[in-house]
Amino acid sequence: MLSAILFVLGALLETVPIILIVGPILVPVGIQLGIDPLHLGVVFCINLVVGYITPPYGGNLFTAAATTKQSYVDVVKGVFPFMVAMMIFVLALAFLPVLTTWLPYTLR
Repeated sequence: MLSAILFVLGALLETVPIILIVGPILVPVGIQLGIDPLHLGVVFCINLVVGYITPPYGGNLFTAAATTKQSYVDVVKGVFPFMVAMMIFVLALAFLPVLTTWLPYTLR
């Protein structure tokens, strides 16, 4: 549920305002539910980054279209395969917390 909310917010708004507005609300809830704070932070940030390239309002899509002098439609078509791969990665991160916590906790 958290990933879906952050994905939609990341597609509609800038990353920093989402972190400042939604972070103080969702982080205590996630910690109360027993989610590791490190895992929660990584999933939070990765979801926002993936949302930032999601059509129709993904901010990086407009930047890519302006920088490459391509049409917005061409940029969206080109980013689609990468979005599918990133969504699979986000789902793996969300459901397998060991992917984000293994290395930091091993190096303690």
